[in-house]
Amino acid sequence: MAFRSRENQHYYLIARHSGKALGFSSNTPGSELRQMTFDPKNNLQKFRFDRGGDNFYWLKLPHYDRYVAIHDSSQNDKAPVILWQWDPSGENSRFLMEPAGDGYYRIKAMHSNKFLDVYLAKTTDDASVVQHSLTSTDNQLFKPVPVIDQAVDAKATSYTEVNDLVRTGALSLIGQIPTAGGSLSFLVGLFWSEHNKLADLWEQMKSYVDNRIRELLKEAQLKQLREMLAGQLKVLNEIKNSPGLKGPKLEEVILRIVEKEPHFLEQSKEVLPYLVGLGTIMITLRHMMVVNYKDLYGKEPDQATLDANKTQLKNSIAEYTDAVNKTRAELMDWRMTFLEKWIGFPSQVKDSMVKDTYDGWSMAWLWDTYLTNVEDCKIRAEHAALQRRNQISVQYESELNEFLRAAKCWPYFDPASKPYTETVIKKEVGSFGGPYTHNPFSGVSGERITKIIAHTNEAYKLCGLEVFYNEKSSGLKGRVGKSSETIALQDGEYINSVHGYHYNAVEGIWFTTQKGNIAGAGNPKPRKPSRFFCADLADGLNPRLVKISGSYKNNEIEQLTFHWEYID
Repeated sequence: MAFRSRENQHYYLIARHSGKALGFSSNTPGSELRQMTFDPKNNLQKFRFDRGGDNFYWLKLPHYDRYVAIHDSSQNDKAPVILWQWDPSGENSRFLMEPAGDGYYRIKAMHSNKFLDVYLAKTTDDASVVQHSLTSTDNQLFKPVPVIDQAVDAKATSYTEVNDLVRTGALSLIGQIPTAGGSLSFLVGLFWSEHNKLADLWEQMKSYVDNRIRELLKEAQLKQLREMLAGQLKVLNEIKNSPGLKGPKLEEVILRIVEKEPHFLEQSKEVLPYLVGLGTIMITLRHMMVVNYKDLYGKEPDQATLDANKTQLKNSIAEYTDAVNKTRAELMDWRMTFLEKWIGFPSQVKDSMVKDTYDGWSMAWLWDTYLTNVEDCKIRAEHAALQRRNQISVQYESELNEFLRAAKCWPYFDPASKPYTETVIKKEVGSFGGPYTHNPFSGVSGERITKIIAHTNEAYKLCGLEVFYNEKSSGLKGRVGKSSETIALQDGEYINSVHGYHYNAVEGIWFTTQKGNIAGAGNPKPRKPSRFFCADLADGLNPRLVKISGSYKNNEIEQLTFHWEYID
């Protein structure tokens, strides 16, 4: 989905090809952006994303009150990226974050439509960062990593990466069962740092969730849970490195967690940043008591002990899964509370309006002087509210699914469960556009999108759309415009991001691939950016667009719905 930065959150920008950070050697205006070895204490490597209109960001060095810009507003390749003073009207300091998958983004300068680029893909310190035309190479990919207090790890790891580590580690445990030492190494290696502190991933979890439900988090409970986790992980680290039988010592850790966990399970949404980690730790320990008992105790368990351990494992899986499901439902309900609509009265507000105070989205339809269009305005507002609700239910759920992905593995820790198998998840985002339809189209199922042609009319609005599946056109929907753009997908390339503008119809649409190619139609800078929409799913799920459905009339695209798939 579109990049979302929490207000006042600072980030490192890490280049994918080198693993090194972007930064400046000084805070002097005109200093050029460079690649350098990551240093968590270097304030010249810390950026803040300040949101502007039209879905762009200003990149600020918050400690020095200066901004990133393209030198001299140049349109050329190799133009330096520099540090400059605040210029709210300068498009050379406005940037778009285009998702590229796996938590990485391309950073596009709005004035030139070119990308930040570590020049010549150098991996050395002091390599220049310039703007450059799209190359589809890793030196144009950057991951924003939240700056956390008292970082302990020497490597900047994004939440998407640590989330994958938790999930991959869990899958390895339930796939080919390792030794007891392997399970302990997984827990300690992932959740504990070599500096004898909680690993940075705990704060990355918190930062990810902060961006979405900050109002619900309770810092006191989080602090208590963090302290409890730190204590028990420290003990687990000592157990891992100690000689002799480990079973009795692990039992003590489990019992200490059991004493505390009801308090946190009852407040699952308030401590959500750490809930998945806590559940994974507890279920892994219970799992070890079932499948690694002989290694832990030096003997086979009797039947009563084995049955008791199996029951405790099942109970832990059920308790944590129930807590996650309860939290998911509560958060979805909470998210919907931000959606407001009102019709107004002739003596008061003469419009019908829908507003989402979560992110500032809104739409309004003004009543005419003689109130002849009141019913039409009501219909449009009701439809817009329903559209927004449907959009939220799918997209916000995908963000929760991304964060809670490891929890999906928990039931498979039970040796009696069926083996975990990946499945193709299908989701629809939309519709977008007005309430009235004339010529519906359903797209083509089971075939790959290979090309899209989008047409713009004289009013700078989308007027026609032609989608090709397996190189075959599904037919032009709408009409040919005065101009058009084409995006032709190469082998292995797919669309991972869609955004646009809509009101009584879809007025603009742009498609972006994971390789950075983009094409669309309409006015990229409309008068009312509040009508902006993003039709993506959570970026960490690596979704791909597989179909487009909707309706049209003459030279107007009335509605569009976007069909996505991802593997989970």
